[in-house]
Amino acid sequence: MSPIKAAVLAIAILLSPSLALAQAPAPSDDLLRAVETRAGGSSFAELEAFGEAAYRRHDREGLNRLYHVVWIMQNQGEFEKASFWNKRLEAKARAQRDRRYIQIAQLNDLTARYDQGDLDVAAEMSRMTTAGVDWFVRAHAARLTALTLIDEGRVGEGLKLLSQAETDIPDNAPYAATAHGGLWEMTGMGLMKLNDTVGATIAFRRFEIDYTNPDYPRPDFDSLYNLTKMAIQVGDLTRAQAYYAAHRRLSLRTGLETLLVYDAGLALRWPAPGTSRWRCCPAWRPMARTWDRRPLFCWTSCPCARWRGRGRGMWTARGVTLSGCGP
Repeated sequence: MSPIKAAVLAIAILLSPSLALAQAPAPSDDLLRAVETRAGGSSFAELEAFGEAAYRRHDREGLNRLYHVVWIMQNQGEFEKASFWNKRLEAKARAQRDRRYIQIAQLNDLTARYDQGDLDVAAEMSRMTTAGVDWFVRAHAARLTALTLIDEGRVGEGLKLLSQAETDIPDNAPYAATAHGGLWEMTGMGLMKLNDTVGATIAFRRFEIDYTNPDYPRPDFDSLYNLTKMAIQVGDLTRAQAYYAAHRRLSLRTGLETLLVYDAGLALRWPAPGTSRWRCCPAWRPMARTWDRRPLFCWTSCPCARWRGRGRGMWTARGVTLSGCGP
């Protein structure tokens, strides 16, 4: 999509999400299949091997690949690994005197601090939306700042910022697709807040399919998490079950504890029939004992929530257990 069309779409959705919902066709499940196939065809071990190979390079492509590894690790809540790869990114960028990726690494560090509760870094992220050395840095800063605005309930401001950043990306520039994809991912997050299922699904499809690089390993499946959450929000439990089942299959396949924790958080989001309380998704309940007495990430409705993290829009809790967090 051209920058002008992207801006028009974002403004139209912002002004009238109900109109977009009424005029666009209902999304199919091709996104679910695409994400599960792509994530299932890769692994986090492959991602780290990809990072090791990137670290041995001495060009901008190597730096962009390291950035890819950092971002995926960060979004899984793998903060130590993300920090390790980000330090490598910054060191290589400084050795090559590449100001773009020096600033990208600095923004990644701010993101990690934000994810772990330091909300004061949002001001520096916002400053970099205009002070970044080039359009690529400014787009990365915009996606981060937009999500802080969405976290604060300022969805319109976040979508406007994303639309503006889209127009700053040069046509056919190297790594333009990377920048576009990041902006569309955050657009999906904002439209979720508006319960615009069609708009959000279109945005996630652009992130997951239209702008993905097939040469870069993508074992992540964040969009399935977000689509599950959105389907539950609007009461589409049939589709929510399908999204969640795929999310669970992939979580178990990875074996990453952080992803199993996120998976448990989705299970806790399931509504109990005829009540306003939550219960475990039937597909997850047999695994409940596995997570007994382990800390879980809970939703904003959980009274144990302490502070807000960015990654998947979750709150972390003070030593909450499955039995203590659910009904």
